[in-house]
Amino acid sequence: MVFCGFLCFEIPLFAGPLGHKHKKSSTDTTPASNTNQTVAATSTNQTAVATNTSPTVVSTGIHEVLRVTNAIPSVNVPIREYKSILSAAENDDLPAVRMMIDKGAVVDSRNDRGYTALIWATLNGNLEMVRLLLDKGAAANQHDVDGKTPLMYAAINGPSTVVSLLLDRGADVNARDRDGTTALMWAASAGTDGSVTVLLGKKPYLDQRDHSGMTAVMWADRNHHSGTSKLLLNAGARDEP
Repeated sequence: MVFCGFLCFEIPLFAGPLGHKHKKSSTDTTPASNTNQTVAATSTNQTAVATNTSPTVVSTGIHEVLRVTNAIPSVNVPIREYKSILSAAENDDLPAVRMMIDKGAVVDSRNDRGYTALIWATLNGNLEMVRLLLDKGAAANQHDVDGKTPLMYAAINGPSTVVSLLLDRGADVNARDRDGTTALMWAASAGTDGSVTVLLGKKPYLDQRDHSGMTAVMWADRNHHSGTSKLLLNAGARDEP
């Protein structure tokens, strides 16, 4: 997946360890020509929005990752041009999201992929937007159509401060998506050690297996994240087939 934002991040272009790729589906935004483009891939569909940086494809075994570095912030679209709070959150526009909430926007409204404003905020790694939405009643465990929660997206994308905030606000560390993948597995597969460390602090199931039989440490090993694997093993995960 590719997501707009100000920081570097990397997102697997598939939902879960199965690695299936799928057709596009549209969101409710009408991006301007200089608006960032995001691609969110799940086990059934792929959602695309425009970007002003060229992603680099990084192959990591059965994971294929798009990495966006030195992303240039998009020019904020005037609030009147946003069709919904989802559009404002997708475009990483915190002032617009705050104003729309003040005007009565439903914080947990969803698009056809099941994305909420909170999911978009985690995809963008926007800690302050995540905090605002949670303060205004956003559901920390609301999942998309593929069963992925904000915590799972944050675990892949970071920063770890977003992961920590979601956990403090009640996000289920052991929730599983439709492929049986947990936030810890996603973080391990992506090699986001900061997220792994924070998740381990909540005592997740270390040896939980997804529907393909893989554990978090297996995903770390498969994608050659030796540091991540060491973190998991030191926490008590078993290194066995």
